[in-house]
Amino acid sequence: MTPIANGTINIERKVGQYHGFMAAVLVIGYLAVLIYNMFTKKDKLPVLRMLIIGILVQFG
Repeated sequence: MTPIANGTINIERKVGQYHGFMAAVLVIGYLAVLIYNMFTKKDKLPVLRMLIIGILVQFG
């Protein structure tokens, strides 16, 4: 929070600096899950469910 001269408070989100990093983490994570699902004989990870949860969290 940054106080302004007239007494109001300005709240800013400075997320623009790391959007690229977060996108890379997201892509690498989904690729890892897809590769895991392709090569494992165990239970598959629910990619669609994880995607839906991620989208809902972003809009929540």
